[in-house]
Amino acid sequence: MADALKLGSIFGTNMVLQRGRPIRLWGTGTPGETVEAVIGSRRGDAIVSDKGEWCLELPEIPAGGPYELLIESAEEIARLSNVLVGDVWVCSGQSNMEWTIANVGPKYAPTPPKTYPTIRLFNVIKTQSTVPQTAFPGRWETATPEAIEGFSAVGFFFGRELEDKLDVPIGLINSSWGGTSAEAWTPSDVLSAEPSLAYLLKNSQEAVVPHVDPGNAGFAKGFANRDLPESDWKPIPLPVMWQATGMMHNGAVWFRKHVNIPARWAQQTLMLSLGAIDDFDVAYFNGSEVGRTGEETPGFWTTPRNYTIPAHFVREGDNVIAVRVFDQWGNGGFAGPHAHMTIAPADSPREAVSIAGEWSCKVELELPQRTTVGGVPATELYNAMIHPMVGLPIAGAIWYQGETNASRGREYQTLLPTMIRAWRNRWHIGNFPFLIVQLANFNQADRVESSGWAELREAQHIVATTEPSCGIACAIDIGESDDVHPRNKLDVGKRLALEALRVAHGDKDAARSPSYRDHQMNGAEVTIRFSHTGGGLKSDGPVKGVYVAGEDRVFHPADARIIGEALVVHSQAVQHPVSVRYAWKGDPENSLRGVKTGLPVFPFRTDTWS
Repeated sequence: MADALKLGSIFGTNMVLQRGRPIRLWGTGTPGETVEAVIGSRRGDAIVSDKGEWCLELPEIPAGGPYELLIESAEEIARLSNVLVGDVWVCSGQSNMEWTIANVGPKYAPTPPKTYPTIRLFNVIKTQSTVPQTAFPGRWETATPEAIEGFSAVGFFFGRELEDKLDVPIGLINSSWGGTSAEAWTPSDVLSAEPSLAYLLKNSQEAVVPHVDPGNAGFAKGFANRDLPESDWKPIPLPVMWQATGMMHNGAVWFRKHVNIPARWAQQTLMLSLGAIDDFDVAYFNGSEVGRTGEETPGFWTTPRNYTIPAHFVREGDNVIAVRVFDQWGNGGFAGPHAHMTIAPADSPREAVSIAGEWSCKVELELPQRTTVGGVPATELYNAMIHPMVGLPIAGAIWYQGETNASRGREYQTLLPTMIRAWRNRWHIGNFPFLIVQLANFNQADRVESSGWAELREAQHIVATTEPSCGIACAIDIGESDDVHPRNKLDVGKRLALEALRVAHGDKDAARSPSYRDHQMNGAEVTIRFSHTGGGLKSDGPVKGVYVAGEDRVFHPADARIIGEALVVHSQAVQHPVSVRYAWKGDPENSLRGVKTGLPVFPFRTDTWS
């Protein structure tokens, strides 16, 4: 029986093909048969190999459409309709790339909802593999309001900006997974070939198995009861990951909080909001269960918990919320922002009262701390979510990742370019543009002297400015102090689009964030010079976020004044400055902008101290 003619999984109705490059198609079929493809006046053919594989090229075609693409063999025809030709971009990384339009909130959501007929979306379904795959699940869709809701917000806003500026169809392929490391997206052979990175592959091969919850022992001990004595419970500020408080273990931890319910709320149905919880939880109100989230929930570690409290559980005066959290690996606890932790009448959400702040906690089950290298072992996401589309002609890739690697910033200077080069080598289309989002500000308990997030940002900037055809978008001013997933993905997309215009389309006038160029010592003062200021620097009010250190390497807040395109820095506490650092924390003060562009200055340091 003849093998069915099949196209690679990345091809389909509603897709976008890359303009300006030969159109490359592949698939499987009956060995020895001829496969022919036709789109417009372009034709190409190939003979199916003994392995049942075929690959062909058609001459490039200008932007436009829609077209019908026919692929036929002696016995079968595949017909793809509504195909456009324009620019195709791969959107990859971890949760800030994965974060959907549905999650950005009304302030940043596209309004009014509408269909964008020349923007096409392909969501790669999450999957992983220990060996390279040839196909992945997913399909092309026109950017309708319904399709946009579940698509990467950064990817969509980036594509919409490009479609508006270039007036060509845009195809966006979202292949991202929250909580994952850069090594998970890197081929195994390049990791093993790099001496400083080979251990990442070895660690992954020594499979880190997540802990399994043995059962809820705390409930039987009365941990959910309203009148439970709490003399042996410890105070803890929520939201927080408990490892950040010194509890370096996985397992089960209980959290309790007393809330005073006013008389008007008594015997009313309430809504309990706890924000995202990592990993699984069961919530109780006055000893009765009101909700739970487990492994059956997609993206459980980023899903906000909203539980209904039945009216007959609610009494006037003292009531108790209790939450059991089970953490299977990595960090565990309450991962959402303060604003997501509230309680309110279900029919009157405006009366919401914050329940963030001090709670009590008690460990039910302490298990050894297990850390995967970013949740998914090294190379498995490249194998399953990138490899099946390698070779597809594209305009480039955008990359929002790094939070999971933030404790290994120095290593990232080697890891990220290793990954970029590997993708480019396998794609066989040269050094396609690769655009990076520098990590946004986020509240990390770090110091100017030692900040993992600052070092990761530095690594991103070094890679973007030393690797060919790379760009970087600064986001140091649009994060949220209490949420690693800032809602403002709109400006991230716009800033990436500016880099795309510059890197991919040669627009020398595209606005850029100013970056540190060099400095000059002059007694107790240091003059910092910048590139790409767009006509000078500005600051709303006094310049913030600048620190100076002497030979003792102790950093002190500094005064700074703007003189044209330079910054003059000094501190009364440092008479002989050796180093200046700016915006060098997880969530730093930052006030410097380009005069004309308003884009923030990249964080920088003038030293290379560890």
